[in-house]
Amino acid sequence: MAHWSFEDAPCFVAPALRSLDLTNYIVDWLCEGLEDLSVRMHSRPTMNYRYPVAHLFERLAESRQTLQSVQLMGHCLLTRTEAHESAIPDALTFPSLSKFELTTASNEAAYFVRRMSFPAACLPIFNVHGSAHGFLSCFSWDCDDITRSSALTIREAARDSGYGCTVTGSRISTKDGSALRSYAAEHVPRLDRYGYGQEVRRLDQSSSALEPFFIANLDWTVNAWKSFRLSALDDTQSMRYLFVNGKGPAIQTRYCRLGSMGHAPPPSPKRTRAVHQRTLLRRSFSTSHQAQTR
Repeated sequence: MAHWSFEDAPCFVAPALRSLDLTNYIVDWLCEGLEDLSVRMHSRPTMNYRYPVAHLFERLAESRQTLQSVQLMGHCLLTRTEAHESAIPDALTFPSLSKFELTTASNEAAYFVRRMSFPAACLPIFNVHGSAHGFLSCFSWDCDDITRSSALTIREAARDSGYGCTVTGSRISTKDGSALRSYAAEHVPRLDRYGYGQEVRRLDQSSSALEPFFIANLDWTVNAWKSFRLSALDDTQSMRYLFVNGKGPAIQTRYCRLGSMGHAPPPSPKRTRAVHQRTLLRRSFSTSHQAQTR
């Protein structure tokens, strides 16, 4: 294996293939009806004995109507240098997907985030080493400031996970202050840092105040978030709430410092117009990060 590369991997033409489970081994395949894919690299392989990111995504896209579960764990993706793509294609929908978990570096994770649209029943999990800022900026935070806004919930990472924090990205469709206070006081600090994945999903999806749309394990520690500025993320006009371990003030840097509930007052009309004008100008010269469903 020391001198192997992806070019050495066998390729199966298997129209009837429905499930593929690989451990410390990679293959290529041709089919359009794959339902379950699991690739695990427990030991660090050679630098080239991994899947090229674009190639693997192409294989997923070919079965996007039937895929139900995707797990890409360990060192299964080739390192992808950061590239400023002039035209990112519209995100593809994967209507049958109910489970998606990806372990990789931030550049590779960004490639998938920008090209996949997850159904409401699928809460994807990303285990990402590298730039937390770069990864989070790949998501679309563009919501209607009047009816919907966005939030980040920061918790301590699971013990021995090798990550600094666990982040839930959510959209908020309620103006019920008591529901947000309840979430901040009860749902955020309750986690006992065991079992994580399903635990976080159950905890955040059980709140009527939020609609989670991803979970991510990142390198940043909880302390690092104390100096984080939401305005540093791209396209974050609607990012209003930051819950950190259920205690301490949530900070909304675009408009003001928030109270412990994390509730920001509306921006001034002048500020709103300026932000809107900058957004329109930016979008006229670059491709929006917002996923467009085909």
